Amino acid sequence: MRAAAGRLVLLACATASPVAAQQTFTGRITDNLCKTSHRSKAAANSQTDRQCVIECLKALAKYAIVLDADHEVVPIANQDAMGLPFYTDRLVKVTGERKGDALVISKIEAVRQPEKQ
Repeated sequence: MRAAAGRLVLLACATASPVAAQQTFTGRITDNLCKTSHRSKAAANSQTDRQCVIECLKALAKYAIVLDADHEVVPIANQDAMGLPFYTDRLVKVTGERKGDALVISKIEAVRQPEKQ
């Protein structure tokens, strides 16, 4: 009986998925249609980049983040993450985990941008 219980515990440990590591990324919240540049679409409609992202989202685009490190556009898996509308087209620091090609955000906060001189 003890041997069977031991094998069960061992089997449970062997099949348990490893805990994904939380990572921190810095980037700008955007949408998956315009991605890294809103210039042409925003200019055509006399909009700011932020207004362009909001309009794209209304047209069923999805939130994404353009990472500062390599300008990679990463889809955001949890589209209902708290704060996404507020941080649209703003520089942010997000904490989360990569799942496949998407990012699951657990925390988002603004990054203070250097003042223009």
